[in-house]
Amino acid sequence: MTNWLSRKAKEQDEVYFLTNVSSDVVEDNFEQGEIGQWQSSINEKENKRFNSIEELLEYLYKNYGLSTTKSDYAIVDDGNISTSILQNEDGISVDEGETLYKQWKEGKARLWNAYFTIRIEIIKANKISKDELHTLGFSE
Repeated sequence: MTNWLSRKAKEQDEVYFLTNVSSDVVEDNFEQGEIGQWQSSINEKENKRFNSIEELLEYLYKNYGLSTTKSDYAIVDDGNISTSILQNEDGISVDEGETLYKQWKEGKARLWNAYFTIRIEIIKANKISKDELHTLGFSE
């Protein structure tokens, strides 16, 4: 009989957890670069579980307007990645093809650069030995 734990470990060797999303925002002028004061906009504790990195990126897209493309992120340090987006005053991302982006390039609109840091943890399934099961109080 196959035990449930070993069956689940074979189905899913790694589980990804999104533990934190933070963002710092500063006004960005096309000609002058970043201007004004840094403003911390969010520091969200997350406890979301995903079966793949693609699912995690999809969540970041739906909830924060971030990219689903891995190459749009940079490694900060162990467990942390970062990305940035241009956004309007309501915190909605603005793409290069949009009218507001073109107006910003002409100096006729204001946009903000939002720098996001995302904390990810990976839990890997490990087979539990008989000795470990005994330590947990189980008997044969």
